[in-house]
Amino acid sequence: MPPAEAFLRPLLGSARTRIVGWFLVLLIVAQAVAVLAVRQVLLLRLQEEFERDLAQEVEELRTLGRQGSDPLDGQPFGDRLDRLFSVFLARNIPDRDELFLAFLDGELYERSRGEPLARLDQDPRFLSAVARSGATERGLMESAAGPVEYLSVPLEVDGEPRGIFCVFIFRAPEVAEINAATRVQVGVVVLVVVLSSGGEEPKTAGNEIGAVSPPPAAQAPPPAATPTKVNRANTQVAVLNGTTTTGLARGVADKREKSGFTILKVGDNAGQAIATTTIAYSTGNERAARTVAQIMDVSSSAVKLMDMNTSVAVGPEAKVVVIVGNDRSTAG
Repeated sequence: MPPAEAFLRPLLGSARTRIVGWFLVLLIVAQAVAVLAVRQVLLLRLQEEFERDLAQEVEELRTLGRQGSDPLDGQPFGDRLDRLFSVFLARNIPDRDELFLAFLDGELYERSRGEPLARLDQDPRFLSAVARSGATERGLMESAAGPVEYLSVPLEVDGEPRGIFCVFIFRAPEVAEINAATRVQVGVVVLVVVLSSGGEEPKTAGNEIGAVSPPPAAQAPPPAATPTKVNRANTQVAVLNGTTTTGLARGVADKREKSGFTILKVGDNAGQAIATTTIAYSTGNERAARTVAQIMDVSSSAVKLMDMNTSVAVGPEAKVVVIVGNDRSTAG
């Protein structure tokens, strides 16, 4: 080896190490910025979804008051806010991360069915904050289950405020999904950095001093999925009776319809000796199926992807299929 080359080789090797090191630093910074940016976008989308969901529930109550009628006597609700609240809360069963409260004359009248993440109706801070509000109020409060978004809307009778309808959405479950997606992205970044820094020592090409192979190009982390709320009205549900009990499937279907789902079909299952109720879903509709299971108190292990026989039986439009078993002795 010529003396000049022997002298330059250690210096060039040190420069090469510094270049690769700075490249890895820039790679880490760029990927960290990308991950944080994606997370912020998801949080902004989530906030927009909260706004839509809160407004949607209030509008559904107002629509029922304007166009609906009391099932007890078939007459319009008029100024009977107690009956409007009772009918609405009986028909609309919220997800576990939601809660509806109805107030009459400054006192709590009724809450939505189901078991929410936190019993805000038993928390004096929440009751005092919303029970006597005379105007529409949008806010964020802390609860035992974390931050809660809420919308409080007064209802008038003969121009005087008589009732208040409040919708609460717990942020924690949705934010947890975003955090989980962010952790996956961080894992991808770490893997990319490890792969970029590993491997064999770069080789020289021929007698060219210091010729190095560039490290592999960085890959952007895959986009994370935005958690979305189930649109019950757009979820077509089929209910099949897997027992010999007449009318059982129809009773279950009626209750799911009152929960806001669209009933596509009610019929008999091919097998009539099904022991346990199961819920099947078509591709892309697992979240909707688990929402139905939660409302019906069906175990998550009984939720599964729809097989070909079930798909043929209910048709291609069905997104969720409830096969009622003998464990449902009554419609529910």
